[in-house]
Formats: sequence, C-alpha cells, structure tokens
Amino acid sequence: MAYSVPSKKSAGAFHLGFTLIELLVVIAIIGILAGLLFPAITAALDRGKLARCSGNLREMGTALVNLTLDTNGALPWFIDSNDVTWDTRLLEYMGDARDVFICPSDPELSDLDSGKDPRSYACNGGVVQVSNIGSLRYPFGDTSGNGPLGLDQVEARTGPVLLISERPGREGGDSVRGYIGEGNYVGLNGQPSTYHLDGRGGNYLFGNMSVSFEPVEVVEVSANTDRFFVDISQ
Repeated sequence: MAYSVPSKKSAGAFHLGFTLIELLVVIAIIGILAGLLFPAITAALDRGKLARCSGNLREMGTALVNLTLDTNGALPWFIDSNDVTWDTRLLEYMGDARDVFICPSDPELSDLDSGKDPRSYACNGGVVQVSNIGSLRYPFGDTSGNGPLGLDQVEARTGPVLLISERPGREGGDSVRGYIGEGNYVGLNGQPSTYHLDGRGGNYLFGNMSVSFEPVEVVEVSANTDRFFVDISQ
C-alpha cells in the first residue's frame, strides 16, 4: 500500500516565529513605550539627586550650628588670613565626611585632579556684588575685610539669608574648580545655582537651617532681593 507524504504547506502545519511586519510592529511599540517612560525615569533620577543634595546641605547646617557653639555664634570666614576655608572648618564637626561636599548633580565630577577632594558647594561670602557695600554684610565675610556674621544675624527683610549652595567651578571656560581646602570657587559671589531640574535652579541652605530648591530668578542679585546679604544698620 502506498502512503502519501504530508506537504509542508498542508493545513496541519504550525506557523512558527514572526513575520517581518510583526517584528516591525513590536519594535515600534517598544520604541513608543521607551519614549513615554524615558522622561519619567529621567525626572525620577533628577529628583533623587535633588534629595541627596538636600541631605548634604542639612548635614552642613548641623555642622555650622555646632561650630557656632564654639565661636560665640560667629560663622567661619569664607577663607581666613591663614587660608583656612569654610569647608575645612566644617569638617572638624562632620567627622571628616568629605563626601558630603559632593553634589550628585555636579557637572564636573568626571574631570578631577588626582589626590584632591572635590567641593561642589560654596558659601555666601567672598567678592562683593553690590556697587556700595555700606552696611551690607555677607554671612561668611567678604573681600573688603568685613568679617563673618553671627548665626543670629542672618535674617533679611525678605526672610532668612542663604548660606550655602552649589557652585563647583569651571564657569565660562575657567579651567579650575572647587576642591576642599582650596580658595577657588570658595564663595558664591552672588551666583545663583543652576545645577538641578535642567538648569532651572538649585538647592540652598538658609540662615534658619531650612533647605529648599529655589529658581534662578528668585535668588539673582538685584535691587529687589536681599537673599545674599544682611543690612546691619537695621
């Protein structure tokens, strides 16, 4: 008796794998989902960096309070006559926790000098940014010789004065950046932070020890803001 061999194209054959069209449809769906999820993932990562930075500033605030208990309430110089910087003074009250001075949003962390500890933050002191300093004072002192304020003085008419924020350095093509114990970018010099949320602003530690994100336009030095200085005549 003769038997017939079933054809590969018979009705009982199974269809395995994807056709080219089906594969393209799957790839397109994956691409659409990735496009929808990527901004959300990026935003979540940015928020995480913002939170870590806030934690760093709170630790610095605690160290500042403890330091002022030993200095009759006075904040440290941005850099004193012995070239001791404000961050070096704070480390004495932080158990030498140098990583606290690194902001996760610091854009210059991929290019560091060997053997140095990066500092992503600067204090509110240094170069005077107003045309007539008069009775205005910066919390950590200034280059005109006016010394640091007491912690109980850092209040302005619009609220608490800012103390510390991000300013790692290498601005405008500058080749240097901030390192712990060094004078480069040791002071904010009136520069608002732009290191969070796509350059919209930065984190700030204020004189009342609160930490908050502030947009650039809120803290820019102008005739209508006094977040950077205290008028000691009032």
